Amino acid sequence: MDKLDVLYRAFKKYRSYTKDDNALLKERKPIEQKDESDVFWVKKYLCHVDEIWLKNIEAGLPFIEKALAEERQFIRTDSEVVDIEKVKRVGRESVEHLAKHSELITREQKDDNLVPDKILMVEKESDYAVYENRFLYMLLCYLRDFIYLRYQKISELLACYDAEFNLVKKISLSKEEYEFATHFKVSRKNNPYPLTDDLGREILERIKNCEQWVNALLNRPLIIEVAKSPMIKPPIVKTNVLKNNNNFKKAVALYEFVANYNVDGFTVEEVKRDLLPLDNVKASEIAELYSLTSFLTYEYGNDLTNMLEARYQEEEKRLAQLKEEETKRQIQVLKKKIADGGGDVYAYMLLLEKRNNDLEKQLIELPILEKTIKQQKEQIKTLLTDNANLEQEKEDLNKKISDLMVTHQQEVKELNIKHNDEINMLEEKFTKENEKLQVKYDTDVSNLESMVDNLNKENTTLKNNYAQYTTKLDNEKADYQIKLAKEYEDKKNKLEADIVIAKEHLKSGEDLLAEKEAAFKELELLRKAEYAALMLEQHKSSQDYTNKEKFNELEETYLTLSKFFASNWQKTKKSIRKRVLWVKKQSKRSDE
Repeated sequence: MDKLDVLYRAFKKYRSYTKDDNALLKERKPIEQKDESDVFWVKKYLCHVDEIWLKNIEAGLPFIEKALAEERQFIRTDSEVVDIEKVKRVGRESVEHLAKHSELITREQKDDNLVPDKILMVEKESDYAVYENRFLYMLLCYLRDFIYLRYQKISELLACYDAEFNLVKKISLSKEEYEFATHFKVSRKNNPYPLTDDLGREILERIKNCEQWVNALLNRPLIIEVAKSPMIKPPIVKTNVLKNNNNFKKAVALYEFVANYNVDGFTVEEVKRDLLPLDNVKASEIAELYSLTSFLTYEYGNDLTNMLEARYQEEEKRLAQLKEEETKRQIQVLKKKIADGGGDVYAYMLLLEKRNNDLEKQLIELPILEKTIKQQKEQIKTLLTDNANLEQEKEDLNKKISDLMVTHQQEVKELNIKHNDEINMLEEKFTKENEKLQVKYDTDVSNLESMVDNLNKENTTLKNNYAQYTTKLDNEKADYQIKLAKEYEDKKNKLEADIVIAKEHLKSGEDLLAEKEAAFKELELLRKAEYAALMLEQHKSSQDYTNKEKFNELEETYLTLSKFFASNWQKTKKSIRKRVLWVKKQSKRSDE
């Protein structure tokens, strides 16, 4: 029986006794009234699933199943040259290989039959680990995890249950006052009664069916065989089969959908219900908390368990006797009716059978009761004996206590005398030690006063020395600052002079660089002019000087040539004149 059923049945039985009791009704009445401070709410969750991913999976799984049904494979061929005795079957490849390798035939021919020593043995095995099957295995693993994670999250959210109950009451009766407060808060992750609507239940069932479908496909023999090979990793290679075969093409589309689906695929709605105010029945049942708590605290507080148990057994016995008397009365009534020619014989037989059953139970219980009574009598006898022994022990103990009291009084008297003597000794000892300490204290105080005077003198001397040292430091600091200022000024003047000289050198260098750049530019123009003239002389020039840039370059070259011509013409003219005049002068000297 479930725990809820046990508690419900027990509570129903409990309420059958307390529901209509006037005293309990009066006590429960204040509890049933709602106050503003009362709290009772329950919180659950609703999940709304995005059906897009579910529909895509449901639409794609049939194509995956059809693709698996194709059982794509390739034939793996292994060949090896072995002894003729080990060969079980000879195929076309074996004969072709033997025709190309006649050295394998070394035995003598018998009856025109060739018997080789060795021959090629070919073994062909089917291998299902083709890329397409491995892709299907990867896709099924991905779908299994994709569905499981979402179904698990949805199930966990739907199984969440939170509730809070808070009740504070103050009850005043004629001679009783109660303060009752209870605070109960629960949070469960395994609530078997989730808050779902019809659509939600249908979608959860569809998700579960998809998960079971995927697991069934993963248990196919083909997939179990393919799982032994390494799993492929994204990105996938779209082979011709994956692109052109309709089943595999749909499987690829499903893979691309789930691979790019990066959201939860569901939303969560929190549903909170306030259960207050409660109706009369529920309020009365909740008020039983007060009655039961009050009873238990009162029972244990007054130690009434044994008394209540005895009264309970007595009441049970009385009810059993009433029931037995009622059964006897019914039997007598039916017996009289049957004797008068009426009455129900069958009912009479049933009552007799019930009476016999009760008597049989009593007969069964009678030895047990007799045994119990016998045990109780023996226990009473033992208790009486123990009681007599205890009385004797009590008298012995009282006598011992009297003797101990006399001994104790004598010991107390002796201890008081001893205690007074010790106190007197301690007081004398304390007085002597106190006098010694007083003398030592006066001496120490005198020594400390002398030390304080010496320290004050040393402090005065240190203060004077500190003042003199401070004055000396200030003077040295001023002299050092003047020295630093002078050195700074000298270095500053020197640096400024060096900067002026450096600037002059820099300007001279810049002027020289400008002259060299001008000379270089002039030489470059002359080189270009010479090159152009040479090209013109050889009629090989193809330059076009009609545009602006070329014309400006030509004009600049012309001005440079003109300047060069004028300068060199003057120099050459002077040189020729000097040479001519020198020749004439030499000739004239020769003539003389």
